[in-house]
Amino acid sequence: MRFRSKIVIFAVVSILFGFNSIIASAEPEVTLPARVVGEENKPEAYISGNWLVGIHLRANLSKNRPSLIASLPGGWKGHIVCARATTISGKYFAFMEYTVPRGWKGGVVRFEYPTRFSEVVKLTNIENSGVAIHKGACQADSNEFVPARWNANEIPTQDALGRQTLVLNMNVGRADEVLARALIGDKVLVLKCSAVPGKGRTSFNHRCWLTVPMGWSGKMPLEVIRIRSGNFSKPRHAFIHMFPD
Repeated sequence: MRFRSKIVIFAVVSILFGFNSIIASAEPEVTLPARVVGEENKPEAYISGNWLVGIHLRANLSKNRPSLIASLPGGWKGHIVCARATTISGKYFAFMEYTVPRGWKGGVVRFEYPTRFSEVVKLTNIENSGVAIHKGACQADSNEFVPARWNANEIPTQDALGRQTLVLNMNVGRADEVLARALIGDKVLVLKCSAVPGKGRTSFNHRCWLTVPMGWSGKMPLEVIRIRSGNFSKPRHAFIHMFPD
């Protein structure tokens, strides 16, 4: 009886581990075709003027790159979505647009990324580049974003408590310091921020990150304040849809 119990336990564990493997390797069921608005890789840096350069969920690097995955809320059905990508040097940049299906109810999608510079793009990650996916056309001034899994797996990495990490790459000019906070439910959470070390930080120079409570989803307000020589700037605001509605 004890031997048979061990067999049963082994079988159950095997099934559970197999099921988890299936989830971890699952691909998004929906792939959105891209309309390339612009893509360049130039000797000189491109200065876009966008302050929020990258919004990412930390995840392990994908073996198949380039890769761009995100969760889109159901409220974005029928809308155009823009993906802005740039390396930290600003020499590579791209603008691609996608149309969300009219019957969209929310979920994970894969964005086609038909790059002309695959040798450059496949080496990028959230440390040396940024991707910002926002609602509206690439020419639009939008403040609604979703986190990207950039050249990474669909499943974000989690800590021991099942929490995910939101990583923001920002261009804050010559600010000495950055203060950032987010509203999750009825709680105000302060992001950790620091300057990005090294030279050639043209497109972004600061990075903030936030540990997102397990199971939380919704439209998260974000406020960012720059400090230079002791002076506080006017707050900048954005909304980040953490998971599908």
